[in-house]
Amino acid sequence: MLVEQQHGLPTVFVYALDPATRKYVVSSVQRGSFKVDVPFPIEIDLNEIDKL
Repeated sequence: MLVEQQHGLPTVFVYALDPATRKYVVSSVQRGSFKVDVPFPIEIDLNEIDKL
């Protein structure tokens, strides 16, 4: 996972292992909210992250 800012907003790049190439590739780009189930379920409202 990589978190950057694009256009002033948090953007999360999620990486997954590609079994064919055995390399990590971007599996999703998430803005507004971040939700994954692997390796464990988690959901984060990225719009609220600056308020922490």
